[in-house]
This record gives sequence, structure tokens and C-alpha cells, in this order.
Amino acid sequence: MNFGSWLQSWIDVTTRPGEPAFEVERAKPQANLTTAAIWVGLVALVAGIFDMIQGAIALRQFQAVGGLQGILAQLNLPPDVAGPAMEQLNQLPAGLVPGIGRPGVGFAALFGGIIGAIVSFIIFAGLLQLVAKILGGTGSFGKYAYLLAAVYVPVTLVNSVLGLVPLLGGCIAFILWIYQLVLAYYATRVEHKLSSGRSIIVVLAPLVILLLIGCCFLGTIGGMLGLIMNSGQ
Repeated sequence: MNFGSWLQSWIDVTTRPGEPAFEVERAKPQANLTTAAIWVGLVALVAGIFDMIQGAIALRQFQAVGGLQGILAQLNLPPDVAGPAMEQLNQLPAGLVPGIGRPGVGFAALFGGIIGAIVSFIIFAGLLQLVAKILGGTGSFGKYAYLLAAVYVPVTLVNSVLGLVPLLGGCIAFILWIYQLVLAYYATRVEHKLSSGRSIIVVLAPLVILLLIGCCFLGTIGGMLGLIMNSGQ
């Protein structure tokens, strides 16, 4: 594993947007699904560590005010309300109260996050591959996944770092997401040899699918609420 080569690949595709950079990447011996999975697992590890740091900062702030009991005390509730509420909090198991943690849980979640990130990425890349093939694409899944990972990994790393900065991180994350779509478009053009229009369709296909699922979900909820309201009349 050549970390220097990996870093250079990420820098090249993100700082030189266009088909030439992706043509160079797809010709490398490391352009395969295995490398893509390693990259995604690595960035998931780093992102998980940053999430743990953010959690530790939030936990320290939470403990500084005295935990749930301290927050409840600051609400200045009437004694007849605050008393029973405080008793309920004191009866909660230690593992359920933020601030009294179990380190093993964090590391288990970190490991699960790595596996989940790899599986999710492969499914996502597979969906794009399927749409590209339907539209006449000729690229291989391994190389395509590699090119997509070369885009996903550096963007995710930057987002993880910026996540430590309140407000600013969220604003820049949206811009980076748009930029990631643009880079994914070039990766699709290069690997599948599709036209500009079809490449755009491939990249936007997951968004359209999610939108349709969301509409169906909202429609189902709306229908159920309508039935409930009608039955109550």
C-alpha cells in the first residue's frame, strides 16, 4: 500500500476537475474494487474518529452543566414538577445517561461504521453502474468504483474536518456535495464513454430515486392520516 500514491490520486482528481485526470487514474494498476473498498474503509475510520472527538467535546460541555440533572435544575421548574422528574432521572441506568459511558460501545460503533460505509458505497456504486449500463455504458464496475472512491474519499475527509467548525462546516459541505456530483459526472463520462446528457442522468439517478421514495412515503403517511381523521368523524 502506497499512501503517497493514494494521496496524490485524491489530489489530482479533486484539484484538476476534468476527463484527463480520470483517464490517468483509470489506467493505473490500482484501479479496482479492492482499492476502492480500502479507501472507503480508511476514510470511514478517520470520519469516525472525528465524530468521536465531536462527541467528546459535546460530552464535556454536557458534563460542565451537570448533565441532565443540571439542565433540569436550570429550568427553574415548580417543585412539584422538578422533584418527580429528578427522581426519574436518578433511577435511569448509568449506561442510558449521557456522560457515563462505556468505551467499548464507541469502538464497536466505529467498526460497524467502517463496514457500513464500505457496503453502502458498493451498493451506491452498483446502482450507478446499473443505470450506466442501461444507458449504454461500457465501463467495468471495478474501475468505475475506484474512480468514484477517488472522489468520495477526499470530499468526505474535508467534510469530517470542517464538521468540527459549527455552521461553517454545514455551508461548505453543501458546496462540496455539488462539487462531488460534478466530479462523479467526469468519472462516468470517462469510464462508461457516455454522452454528457446520459452521464448527468446516471449521476442524478440516486437523487431521483430518493425523491420518489420520499414522495411515496409522504403520500402513504398523508393517506393514513386522512383515514384516521375520517374514521374519527
